[in-house]
Amino acid sequence: MLAELASAGIEVRAQLAAQDEATQNEWLQEAEGLLGAPGGRVDAALLDRAPKLALVALASVGYDVVDAEECARRGVWVANAGGASVETTANMALALLLGASRQLGINHELVRRDGAKPSDTRDWKWGSAESNGHPLWGATDPEGKVLGVLGFGRIGQSLARKCHLAFGMEVIYTDALHIVQAAVPTAEAVTFDELLRRSDYLSIHTDLNERTRGLIGEDELGRMKDGAILINAARGGIVDEKALAAALLSGKLAGAGLDVFKDEPMVEPALLQVPNVILQPHTGSGTIAARRNNTQVQIQNVLNVLARGVAPLTPVNAPAAPRLTPPSIGPVGRARM
Repeated sequence: MLAELASAGIEVRAQLAAQDEATQNEWLQEAEGLLGAPGGRVDAALLDRAPKLALVALASVGYDVVDAEECARRGVWVANAGGASVETTANMALALLLGASRQLGINHELVRRDGAKPSDTRDWKWGSAESNGHPLWGATDPEGKVLGVLGFGRIGQSLARKCHLAFGMEVIYTDALHIVQAAVPTAEAVTFDELLRRSDYLSIHTDLNERTRGLIGEDELGRMKDGAILINAARGGIVDEKALAAALLSGKLAGAGLDVFKDEPMVEPALLQVPNVILQPHTGSGTIAARRNNTQVQIQNVLNVLARGVAPLTPVNAPAAPRLTPPSIGPVGRARM
């Protein structure tokens, strides 16, 4: 990646976040682009330190780490990875759905913990229907069930298509943008309340913003079907994790699969005590092909704005007076990646 940018006359200074404050200030004063979000956030305070900034280029679909509106006010483009990792992120949601449905997390832990022990020393029996009060044969199948999708963009539609074609699942969805979709012709747009009430599986694929922060809390979990399964491969702050842990422990929900958490890399301690939840370290786009594709889109966004003086390929904001820069400009500050 660095060689491709360098060949276009763009100087790259790596690992901005690892530098001392004086060096960071010096680099930011000169930077016309940022690869990623130094220190985990691009906000007004950072923008004040980067008066020449024209672009924040991310290698992810989510962009909640950047104040895109403030960037737009200052003429700074924000660009994400667009559709480069749509299918692989949908695949992660599907893996979580199937894993939670078949209790793979619980069963994996039992075998890992006791697999080498003699049978008479275990508190459960191989092939038995129950372990310490938890039914090993209490798993469910997705065939014919209702998949509810919260946020019906490209990832949500991809998951819906896979589930409908593979398992014959009925698809319902809610989307703030009232998307007209063709991924599943029979998919039904419903209200948020109906989505909660009807879904056997509720998969979250909406952005994290002020409207969606804490959207799934104690009240919403209580309105879901008894025995439903919740999947979140979008952003952790959308779900009240303590309330989710309580719903799982009480048996209100049968299971959950999470790839994201509110305070990453920290995980809500209550969730770590819950057996019927599968936890992943935010690896939804963590395949070799997806990371390569994301990086390639990121490079093209940088080249467009900083070398060609045109808009990025995948903007998520619309600066009224963008700082489109001419070729052969100066350094790109890069967050540690």
